[in-house]
Amino acid sequence: MSQALCIKTESLFGDHIPEDNVQITFKDPSKLFQKETFLIDREICEKDQSYLQVIPYITLYDPSICSFFIYQRGSSGGENRLHGRCSIGLGGHVEAIPEKDNVDSFIDVLANEASRELEEETGLTLEDVPLDKIKRAFFEENFGLIHCRKTDVDKVHIGLSLIFNVDYSRVTKTEENVISKGEWLTIGEIYEKAFSNEIELETWSKMVLHAVNLRDNLNFPSLL
Repeated sequence: MSQALCIKTESLFGDHIPEDNVQITFKDPSKLFQKETFLIDREICEKDQSYLQVIPYITLYDPSICSFFIYQRGSSGGENRLHGRCSIGLGGHVEAIPEKDNVDSFIDVLANEASRELEEETGLTLEDVPLDKIKRAFFEENFGLIHCRKTDVDKVHIGLSLIFNVDYSRVTKTEENVISKGEWLTIGEIYEKAFSNEIELETWSKMVLHAVNLRDNLNFPSLL
């Protein structure tokens, strides 16, 4: 039985868990690394809203073509409730646990898991996205925690949003039946396809794009 790294929902929200149908971007994302963590069987934590599964959510961007990597989730992805939706986030559940009260250990676990997922899903190696680069990213401006309470799957996950600049030509393979219809699109093209209902973006992807839209003053209408 597979397990997932989790934190207690109340450790982030206390007694004031937000109402449903809201999106949350945490102002101080690094506070996550001081929280106690648990490895819990997926069958349990997928249904228990008292825990949040910690998910690295990695977005790839190539500045030379001003484009993001976007794909449709295939039938073999880890979360069947998201199958068929489009995403700009790579990564998945963390199946290792850091040392207690050790921020460096927490970062090491997350970075190693993120690197493994990148290689499995896109073929990108440590040469393309070095481990030290991943570790530093958790403390840089583009890092953020994202959470949504619209659906049952949203309510039991917290996303660690990371954006890496890469060379699109290095993504030479994608994981079969997990990454489907992968392509590189500008943010304008993604918005156009989303608003024309050509694609259905998952909520976390909308949240990341919304943050980029605001950061770069692009003035696209909200997808949320």
